[in-house]
Amino acid sequence: MKTKNLRINLIVTGLILIGFASRFFIEIPNFTAIGAIALFSGAYLSNKKLAIVIPVLILFVSDLILGLHKTMLFVYIPFLLIIFMGFYLQNNRKPLIILGASLLGSIVFYLISNFGVWVTGMGYSPVLSQVYVDGIPFFRNMIAADLAFNAILFTSAYYIFEKTTVISALNE
Repeated sequence: MKTKNLRINLIVTGLILIGFASRFFIEIPNFTAIGAIALFSGAYLSNKKLAIVIPVLILFVSDLILGLHKTMLFVYIPFLLIIFMGFYLQNNRKPLIILGASLLGSIVFYLISNFGVWVTGMGYSPVLSQVYVDGIPFFRNMIAADLAFNAILFTSAYYIFEKTTVISALNE
C-alpha cells in the first residue's frame, strides 16, 4: 500500500512541477497554475501534509525568485483554503464539482488578496471598493488560468489513473 501511495504521489508531484513553470514563462498577470496546483494537490495527494507543503513551497520558492511583497499573507491564505477545497474533492471528482471548486477558488483568492492589497495600502486607491474594481482584470486572468490548468491537471490525472494500465499496476 505504501508503494502504491508513493508512486501515485510521485506521478502527481511531476504534474504539479510542470505547473510550477507557469509562474516564469507566462507573462499574463495572474495567469498561473498555482491555484490549480493547490486544488489538484488537495484532491490527489493522499498525504495531507505533502498536499499542503508542495503548493506552498512552489509559491514561496517562486516568490523568492520573483520578489517578496507585503501582501504575501493575503496570497497564501486563499491558496491554503483552495487546498482544503481539494481535500473535499478526494472523494468527489466529478467534472461539475471540480468546475465549481475551480471557480470558487478564484473567487476566494480575489476577495482575500484584494482585501490584502487594501489593508497594506498597495492599491492605487484607499477605497476598498475601488481596489476590487481595479482587481477585475487580474480576477479574469485567474479564472481563465484556474479553469485551463485545472482542466489540464484533472484530465491528465483521470487518463493516467483511470484510463491506463498505470493504475492497474499500482493496485497490484
